[in-house]
Amino acid sequence: MFRIVLPSLSNAFVSLFKDTSLASVIAVPELTYGAQWINTNSFRVIEVWSVAAPMYLVTGYVLLFLLQRLERRFSVH
Repeated sequence: MFRIVLPSLSNAFVSLFKDTSLASVIAVPELTYGAQWINTNSFRVIEVWSVAAPMYLVTGYVLLFLLQRLERRFSVH
């Protein structure tokens, strides 16, 4: 059952990461919230978003990579 559900589960997990704040579940301030806070206090909008965007991209690709490896491990050969 896990082998069959894993691709759908992976898609849902990545979508959850992109659509909501995954960090808020573990009571850590979200990256976007932190970036907005820095924007409000320092008015360095370009610099802050130039750092925050790659952080989201890297995190998303790491999640995708790990989930693909998990899918390959449990696939039927």
